[in-house]
Amino acid sequence: MKEAGSNYNYLKEVLKNISIDDRRRLPVKNTFQEDTLLRKAWDLVDKYNYYASYFGSLSSIILFTSISLTALVALVAVLLQNSSESPKAASTITIITGVTITIASALYFFLAPVRRWRIFRSAALELEAEIWKFRARVGAYEPGMLSNFPVLSEKGLDRFAKNVELV
Repeated sequence: MKEAGSNYNYLKEVLKNISIDDRRRLPVKNTFQEDTLLRKAWDLVDKYNYYASYFGSLSSIILFTSISLTALVALVAVLLQNSSESPKAASTITIITGVTITIASALYFFLAPVRRWRIFRSAALELEAEIWKFRARVGAYEPGMLSNFPVLSEKGLDRFAKNVELV
């Protein structure tokens, strides 16, 4: 047990040193424009994560429905083939589930939820990475670096949002 306390104190000291180093890299204070820009960027990240979650769920629902209905058609076909029930009932069930599967497949390919999920998820992650670069003042945001339009500038953020929303 004594060893665990020693590890705790060691980790506490390491975290203290890391936080001191990180504070040197972060700006002491942002201007009003920088705070507004960060707020707008975080809002876009939240929006993109919401859409990614929506399209991910939609994709799962459509695929699950398609697979379930396909299994239902196979099950009905096997059960009714071996029974003495009327073939009209079997063909009606098969046609209804077949049409439903076709509609689900058409929705899946028309809406392309997996592609949209991938685009919104990558946009959210890319923008979040840019936010942290901006906060740490590295890369294009390093003081003294000349960059035409980094993502976290008024024009850059608007251009980024327009490119993502063209999807």
